[in-house]
Amino acid sequence: MVKKEDFKDRDAELKQTVEEFLKKDKNLSGYDINVRVVKGKTTLQGVVDTLSEKNHARKVVESIEGVGEIENYLTVSTDGAVDDRHVYMEVRQELEGDPLLTDTRIKVLVNKGEVSLTGKAESLDMKQAAGEDAAKAMGVKRVINNIAVPELTETDDTGLIITIDDNDIVNEIRRIFAAEGIENGRLKVSAEDGVVSLEGDLSIEERNRAMAAAGKIPGVKNVHAYLVNTEKGELSRAARAAEEIKRSFEEDLRLTKIPLNIYEKEGHLVLEGTVSNTEEKRLFDEKLHSLLEEFGKELVVVENKIRLVEE
Repeated sequence: MVKKEDFKDRDAELKQTVEEFLKKDKNLSGYDINVRVVKGKTTLQGVVDTLSEKNHARKVVESIEGVGEIENYLTVSTDGAVDDRHVYMEVRQELEGDPLLTDTRIKVLVNKGEVSLTGKAESLDMKQAAGEDAAKAMGVKRVINNIAVPELTETDDTGLIITIDDNDIVNEIRRIFAAEGIENGRLKVSAEDGVVSLEGDLSIEERNRAMAAAGKIPGVKNVHAYLVNTEKGELSRAARAAEEIKRSFEEDLRLTKIPLNIYEKEGHLVLEGTVSNTEEKRLFDEKLHSLLEEFGKELVVVENKIRLVEE
């Protein structure tokens, strides 16, 4: 049994490590970011200039072994003089300045600082690059990346168009992993309709390398990593699905005022809290339904305990 004092000592050490990583990072060293750690759960609070920096702070903390759940409460400070027209121009400038996206046609819409991206990209890493570029622009509060990654096709010697299937994607990922020295023996790779799943006992750094490499392959629409070594600060399949669902709710500006508690317990996704009107309940249910279409298969049961308490 772990003593309460042991938890406190571990949390204090982890808090110091997180603070050191944030202060050493060239993109974050100028910010006063408050770090709180309770039983491995790390909370970030403070103010940064761009959404990209907020997202980067999460990535920095995720890279630290021993970190479990992360609550990113960093606020993006926007100048009141920055309107949607300026945001649009800055986003377009970021996209057009990225050499990876020179042949990509991306449409940009901005509404009250919320940026929507649509269009097509040849690969997942191009889609992700567009989202990261948009997040760098001043005034951006949220990025909704609806850029599509179409199925990959090629033409054979007879002129017949052949669709590259999931088996071809898995084989190409294996080839890339071998060429880049990414551990294959401990990593299970599968694909379904272009969505790649990676599962195995790897370090956080190895996981990130594997996800980045898989995302470069044309035809890959998304990459999920299910790594089960919790001693390395990683999560089970169900816990990772719950973390992704929780993060999506936290980043949805329409739902940030709703007091929610979302967690995973023995494969169960538990959602607790209250909504104050039927419109909030409708938005919540629509959001949850959409997320469960993507992550539901990793969960045993969903316990929706959200209550409607009308004022």
